[in-house]
Order: sequence, then structure tokens, then C-alpha cells
Amino acid sequence: MPKTQERKSSSGSAHRGSTSSVKNGKGHHTATPEWLILCAPWLDSDGALYQRQDISKPPLKDFFVIWVDTSEIIFTNWQIKSPSQHHSTLKGANSSHADYQSFKTDSDIRGLIESRTGPEELTFIDALIDGNINFLDRIPEKLQMHIILHLDQKSVAAFSQTSKHYKKLCYDDKVWSNLYTRSGLKTFMTPGLLNSVEAEGWRITYLIALRIKKTASKSA
Repeated sequence: MPKTQERKSSSGSAHRGSTSSVKNGKGHHTATPEWLILCAPWLDSDGALYQRQDISKPPLKDFFVIWVDTSEIIFTNWQIKSPSQHHSTLKGANSSHADYQSFKTDSDIRGLIESRTGPEELTFIDALIDGNINFLDRIPEKLQMHIILHLDQKSVAAFSQTSKHYKKLCYDDKVWSNLYTRSGLKTFMTPGLLNSVEAEGWRITYLIALRIKKTASKSA
């Protein structure tokens, strides 16, 4: 069974638009040498370009796995039995396959995926097999943090809303301590406010200092 992989860029076109992408310009992909070279750094340890395992949205509530490699999409689902039955909780697997080219028009596999996840998942997979690889989600977390540390406060706030993962990174004390150092707010930091850093964290302290600065500017 493939391991779970969160798709951090699954919600909202603004999020997808904020990440880097590459397209091969051919409209669809087969496993050409160029495509294999492009995908190689982003394949996981199972050899998947993308995989997701989850429970279907109501009313189906079966267990499914979506697998995308360098040449095909595989959708597999298992019906979950009632816990009152004294058998395995999962019935036999049902699988559907499609290569990149046929996936766009294969109403069967597309219907199976959409009925269990919603249309956003299809949009994501279509973009992926068109060559729009979300590089930012696939780089190490340390490098993601390095990028965030170079954003301004408004960009950090916007980026934090794109996923739970990025919210966690954007709320890190290192981010807000760095923003404080770069922002010139030291003039507006009272001793009491600085003492609150340990209890409140740098984000709250930074936002309070920013509010003090704006109030002082209006009064000037």
C-alpha cells in the first residue's frame, strides 16, 4: 500500500498560482526521456509523482488511493464494511487505469475520482500531467523556510492561508523575529512588550508593535 502524501496545493487557484511550475508545451505527456528527466527529482520513494490515500467524501465513505507516475494514473478503491461484521473491514480492491492522454477524456476514471474527492482533485491532476509540477511543495522544509524568511509581512500573511503546512511554517517564531529585525519596529517596542515575547511569541509581539507604529504615525 502506498504511503500517504499530503497535497498542499489542493485548494484554490491563488495557491496554485503562487508556486513554480514547468510545462513541456506538448499538451500531454508520454514517458519521453525529457519528461522522465523532468520528473526524476520529484518522484517519491515509491516512484510516484503524486499519490494520495484517503476516505471518500460522504455518502460513499470508501477508502481510495490515487497514484500518478510518469506515464499513467491509477485509481483504486476499497469499500469499507460495517464494524459490526466479523470480517475484514475492506472489501476487494477495484482499480482503474489511464495513461496521460486518455485520462483527459476517460469519463469512467474521472467520475470515480470526482465522486470521491470533488472537482478540485481532477483540476490538480490535469495540471500535473500537463507538466505543471508544484516544485515548492516538493523541496525540503528547510528550504521552504528559507524562502519564507525573505518575504515581507503581507506576503507571509497571505502565504500562511494557502495550507495548514505553510501556516505552521509562517507562524514560526523565526519568521516573525526576522520580520521584526527587518522592519525597523525597535523604536516602538516597549520593555514590557519585549518581555511578552516569551509568553506570546514573536508574531503577536510584532503585530502589537506594528499597531503602535501605525497609531503613532496617525497622531504625528
